[in-house]
Amino acid sequence: MKTQPIYITFGNFRAVENELFANRPTVWPYGNTLYINVIKDDIASIYSVAGLLVKRIEVPEGGTTLPLAKGAYIVTLKDGSVHKVIIR
Repeated sequence: MKTQPIYITFGNFRAVENELFANRPTVWPYGNTLYINVIKDDIASIYSVAGLLVKRIEVPEGGTTLPLAKGAYIVTLKDGSVHKVIIR
């Protein structure tokens, strides 16, 4: 995988410089599906915005998808990252 620097600027301030996104887990919604990409096996905990555990799944290296009902969710991974998603 070839990478290149990404620069995000706001006026004269550079907010992100040379950050390698390929080595980080990513979580995003598309339609009624939640996509989770991870570098190594992981566990995802999916919570409602009320703090109730909706589902806990094992995520294999590479990632997985999960259909979810419409709503807002908070997804946590073992690495401590927290991701907020809205399924529409």
